[in-house]
Amino acid sequence: MVQTTASKRPVVRTAAIGGKPAVFFDGGDDFLDLDVNIDAAVAPEVTVISVIQNQPGTTSTFAGVWGQDNGGYDRFLISGGVAWGTGVSNGNTFVPVAGLTAEGTRLVVTTTLRVDVTNGSTVYVNGALAATFTSTTRPGTSHMSLGNINGPGSTTGQGFDGYVAELLVYRRALSTAERSGVSRVRRRDQRGRHHRH
Repeated sequence: MVQTTASKRPVVRTAAIGGKPAVFFDGGDDFLDLDVNIDAAVAPEVTVISVIQNQPGTTSTFAGVWGQDNGGYDRFLISGGVAWGTGVSNGNTFVPVAGLTAEGTRLVVTTTLRVDVTNGSTVYVNGALAATFTSTTRPGTSHMSLGNINGPGSTTGQGFDGYVAELLVYRRALSTAERSGVSRVRRRDQRGRHHRH
C-alpha cells in the first residue's frame, strides 16, 4: 500500500473498531494505492472482504471503500455518499446494497464478482446476503485503491469516511464454506480476539 502525498495519507488509530487498530480515512482525499489488479479482464472472478466502520454523517459524493474504476462502473464498493447511496458496481451500472450505511458499528462486507454469470455476483453484510446481481466485463485501471473508488486516479469527493480494519482480496470466487468461515473469523476477531492487520 502506497500514498506518497502526505496530505492524502490516512492515519492508523490504535483503538478504533472494537478497540482494535484500524486505518482512518477522512472522507476527503485520503486513499491508499494498492498494487493489486482486479480488472475484470485480468480477474474474471474476485472476492473482496472488507472490515469497515462508517463515521457519522456524509462527507463525500461517493464514499468509496475500495475500487478499481476509471469512470465506467468497473469495480468498486460504496458505503454512503449523497449521489447514489450505498452499493457496488456491476460493470454497467450501480447496484444498491442494503445495510452498508450503518454508522459507528463494525461491518464485514464480502463482495464476490463473477463476470457474465447470471446472478452469480453477491454482496454479504455481516454474513447476511444483501445483494445478488450479474456482473459484466468493463476495462478499468491496473491498480486498486483503498478509501476511494478510482485506483491511482482517485479524486476528492469519492473518499470513504471511516475506518478500515482489514481488506482481503482473492482472485477467485470463494466457496460458501470459505466465505462463511472467513466472515465468521473477521466478525469474531473484531469483538476482541487477536487479529492481524
